[in-house]
Amino acid sequence: AELKAPLRQGLVTPGVREACARVIGAVGDRDLSTLIEDHLDDPDEDFRLSAGDALVRCRNARGIPLLVGCLKSPHGSTRTIAAAALKKLNRGMDLG
Repeated sequence: AELKAPLRQGLVTPGVREACARVIGAVGDRDLSTLIEDHLDDPDEDFRLSAGDALVRCRNARGIPLLVGCLKSPHGSTRTIAAAALKKLNRGMDLG
């Protein structure tokens, strides 16, 4: 509960948004992950990748579409990270 206010503020602060998403993912709390839900349509691809990963780590299915969207990235590293996160959800299968 004490993390909510600083993380809510951090998610709108340039330069720390991705770190806040990673903290939420590391904590793994489903309730805390709802803070990210207000930012699902953010245009920053790196943030969407971090947010999607954090959401699925918190067992929040709203992260899956973000990760699937990252598979269309022109950046190979973004696609690789998204695929790895989705593969974990699918018990190690990558579906080609």
